[in-house]
Amino acid sequence: MLSQAYLQWKHRFTDKLTLNSGLSFMHYQLSNKAVVEPRLGAIYALNDRSSLSVAYGLHSNLQPVLLSFYQTQNPDGTYSLNNRDMGFTRSHHFVAGYQRTSAQTCI
Repeated sequence: MLSQAYLQWKHRFTDKLTLNSGLSFMHYQLSNKAVVEPRLGAIYALNDRSSLSVAYGLHSNLQPVLLSFYQTQNPDGTYSLNNRDMGFTRSHHFVAGYQRTSAQTCI
């Protein structure tokens, strides 16, 4: 069983600057491993039509469950589940963006 929880907080410092932050929590019952992952993003409005954004997040995922039950043979002929305690695969994500909306005319 995989349990997950997420907490998010958004704060608008000014009309131009917005900060999004959060924490993600996951617990994997098979290996009894848990991770807490931070998330952070900011958006700055350059004008009414353009904005810049930056974000960071630490993300984890699980490998296929079958890998946890992979058996290797020991020199004495017995078998071991070496991957039984395998935890999460983790990666750091960095994102930067520029957004520009096209002008719309109202009729």
